[in-house]
Amino acid sequence: MKTEITVITGGNSGLGLELSKCFAQTTNVCIVARDEAKLSKAKTEISESSTKQVLTFKADVSKENQVKKLYEFLESFTVKRVINCAGFGKFGSPDNINDEMVESLIDSNLKSVIFMSSNALIAMKDNGGQIVSVLSTAALKGNPQETLYCAVKWGARGYNEALKAACKGTNINVTTICPGGINTPFWKPDSGISPNVSKFMNPQELAVLIFDILIERKTLYCPDIIIEKL
Repeated sequence: MKTEITVITGGNSGLGLELSKCFAQTTNVCIVARDEAKLSKAKTEISESSTKQVLTFKADVSKENQVKKLYEFLESFTVKRVINCAGFGKFGSPDNINDEMVESLIDSNLKSVIFMSSNALIAMKDNGGQIVSVLSTAALKGNPQETLYCAVKWGARGYNEALKAACKGTNINVTTICPGGINTPFWKPDSGISPNVSKFMNPQELAVLIFDILIERKTLYCPDIIIEKL
């Protein structure tokens, strides 16, 4: 009998890492990212507080062929949950946007969600499961310095809304999570803006809250989650 596994993209840092630590308390986890050194470090950190199996897989999840290889790698497990947590931000004036910015944000924030989720449907067809996309409150409203970022997050939310409709009545649940600002390495100096991240949510606290909401209950399902700091 295959054992269950939770797959988390962007699981080597920030909120993805904290979610990986939480889920590794109850299930095997596979963290997916592009940086092999950070994956190895994250695996060690997660394993320190877990007796479950922690797998790593190096992949750019915006590339369909690499996502397919990931799911082939996971064929000896029952993929019970996929959490899309990989993402990239680039901010600034709406009159300062170029091809590279558009392509990189679409890749990391939209294509990654589409490819991971569409392949999850295949992997979960027989046993059911949960597809979770961690987006942003930028998927709900427009922000003047985040025009491109808002555009791709709105696109990802639109995809998730259609996916929920497609999965209605099946054994696959789809959840969209829209958190506000989080104090993580996401806010790099080259992101285009430098907010006061000390006022943002603590990623460990946020991960515990998300974990508590997502752990499966037989009769309850939360399709949309919006989380802000008090």
